[in-house]
Amino acid sequence: MPLLSNLKIAKTISVKQTLVNLIAEQAELDDEFLPSPDNVAGFLQCVRLALPYFSAYIGSTPFANYICLLVITKLKEIEELEGGAELSLDIIKLLAELSPFLSEDEQNKECAEIIHKVLLEYIPLPLPADVENGCQSDEPDLKFTHIECLLFVFSHFLKHCPEFLTAADNAQRFRDLKARLQFLARGVQSGIKTFRESLVSNKSKETKAEETKMKAIALRTMNNINTLIKDLFRTPPTFKTSVTLSWKPVTTANVAVKRESEGMISEEKKMKRDYKSGRELYQPPGGKYSTNIHFPPSRGSNFYSRGRGGKRFY
Repeated sequence: MPLLSNLKIAKTISVKQTLVNLIAEQAELDDEFLPSPDNVAGFLQCVRLALPYFSAYIGSTPFANYICLLVITKLKEIEELEGGAELSLDIIKLLAELSPFLSEDEQNKECAEIIHKVLLEYIPLPLPADVENGCQSDEPDLKFTHIECLLFVFSHFLKHCPEFLTAADNAQRFRDLKARLQFLARGVQSGIKTFRESLVSNKSKETKAEETKMKAIALRTMNNINTLIKDLFRTPPTFKTSVTLSWKPVTTANVAVKRESEGMISEEKKMKRDYKSGRELYQPPGGKYSTNIHFPPSRGSNFYSRGRGGKRFY
């Protein structure tokens, strides 16, 4: 399959769709998912092969629906496998990468409900105050990468079924989610401040590159969560903010090209300005040479009288 993707013909939409269909057959999207190490590894490999072909013209809905309806619901069984924690995270991350290419589908609402249920497991309710001690209990250990992925997926499904939160009969569901997100937002904002200060201090002392990279990814993760929470808190919730997942590279090519072109334009203007300033203005001859110059008389000047037949006078 990677060999086929390098062919020129594989760049067309029709061929890409054909390749996605072939991968879908290999992934057995019509069959029940059995959580075994081989099945999970094989399915993840199929999703990774299909990912590069998805676009605005080739939707990822069949893969995303299958993961939501048949794989996410068995995350706890997958986590019990050898290396299950990493496998479950890989599944959620791949689902997040698929979600920008979702399209309208009758199963959008059902998938949103499943993601919402799983999301609540990772975002607890605000901690109750300990009445006897007058303090709060220990804060839970939050899995921020899981939360980032699930919020990202949830937001993309809500684009196609916003009534899942905004409908009148879902008001209690939305209030419960808001309470959890407010509690999460406080921890996220505190984490953003901590990681920013840590990255600034790393510049002034020697630190391992890998450690700095991990802190930068953690900061991006929390910034993404904070952005997604803000979108959900709007009235009504909006899902227009563009978010780049924390483990994906940030594309700066367009910015670099723009800056380079602006630099070239400004340099060209400077060269033209210097050229113009360096040119000498025309100076008519002066002194004894100017006395021998006679300009020819022009029509309508004082050398001629007006009208036909006028005589020249001196």
